[in-house]
Amino acid sequence: TAQKTVTTLTNFTGGAFEAAWRADGKELAFSSFSSRGYDLATIGEGDLRRDAPKRPYATEEITAAVPPPASQQAIDEPYSALRRLPPSFWLPDAVADNSGGAFGAFTAGQDSLSKHIWAASAYWSGGLKRPYGQFLYINDAWYPTFTLAAQKLPWIYRALLPTPSLDYDYWEENRSVEARAEIDLSRALSGLIVGAGYVFEEVGRLSRVGEDLDGNAALASLPFTGRQSYAFAMAAFDSTIPHQTFFTLGPQGGRRVEATCKIRGKETGSEREARELILSDREYIGLPFGCALNLTGLAGLGDGEQTLQSLFQIGGVDTLFPLRGYPGLVDGGEKVFAGSGELLFPLYRLYRGRLDLPLYLDRLYGAFFYDAGRVLEGGDGQWRRGVGGEARIETVLGYKLPI
Repeated sequence: TAQKTVTTLTNFTGGAFEAAWRADGKELAFSSFSSRGYDLATIGEGDLRRDAPKRPYATEEITAAVPPPASQQAIDEPYSALRRLPPSFWLPDAVADNSGGAFGAFTAGQDSLSKHIWAASAYWSGGLKRPYGQFLYINDAWYPTFTLAAQKLPWIYRALLPTPSLDYDYWEENRSVEARAEIDLSRALSGLIVGAGYVFEEVGRLSRVGEDLDGNAALASLPFTGRQSYAFAMAAFDSTIPHQTFFTLGPQGGRRVEATCKIRGKETGSEREARELILSDREYIGLPFGCALNLTGLAGLGDGEQTLQSLFQIGGVDTLFPLRGYPGLVDGGEKVFAGSGELLFPLYRLYRGRLDLPLYLDRLYGAFFYDAGRVLEGGDGQWRRGVGGEARIETVLGYKLPI
């Protein structure tokens, strides 16, 4: 192979990627990376580091070093995020409700620079003859980062209505629209993120309490229904180090501490008055052999009108205060605490997909966990604990969405 030489043309902290010359050869366009993510950048031909030291390079010539022939030049045109935003895949999805379930589809998209990200799903419940759905849009091209989310989904409270014969599971429908803005102040104070927003939230009844509990129809009026919209503000300190290899599960180390304050009342369009403060502390500790230890502490402090659903609930898996091994609402009150410790360890690298289907199997890993939680005020005051193990798999949906 003939000897070639490589010359450094740029000198950027985050690097320069996917370089290409403009049609007139006067500028070099490339993708840059910084603390705010990827972006497009250009540098004039006269500003390139032509005086940088050269070194031998025994392979194909770097095409970005000199302008390509006119026949290979791309057409100059403004960047448009809309070209990559339309959905390129649809996957089946489902949610549960008190008729058995609702079935539908999920899709998502993003532009080439990940400045615009969106996801959506829609479902139809044949038993209740009603639709559900959710939508998420993140705009990281602006400063601050803007998020818009909406949902209309069923939600279950296990054993919410105790009766002489059974503990009745209560289903409600949660309808909400959220607008949020977040500012990353890392340039001024390392790791600091602040944000604020507003959530229009309304809950309705799905359970047919009067029909299901013959003779106990009065119980239907106990769960709260109506609007409970709120305004919120948050602040977080994040020093976590993102994972870089397969054998690093989750962040390589660091801490994320976050505080969120919510206010409900007439001024926010809510039918009940409440103040809520939610605190979280997550520690990530890297261990030998690609293992990781994740420690989490969560606390909720509330004041205001208590409902049967309670200000805070502990229990379940995908909840604000999770306790694995317990139902979604095992206890609730105005002051709660929950914590967990997880030991993660890698099992197998899959790295497999099937043809061009939008599903890629990344890696398989295991976890041993210990959870504990207690309602300090408004509940029964009992400590609840759970211990167990899990096998987890990471996948990539729609070619780019990690799950």
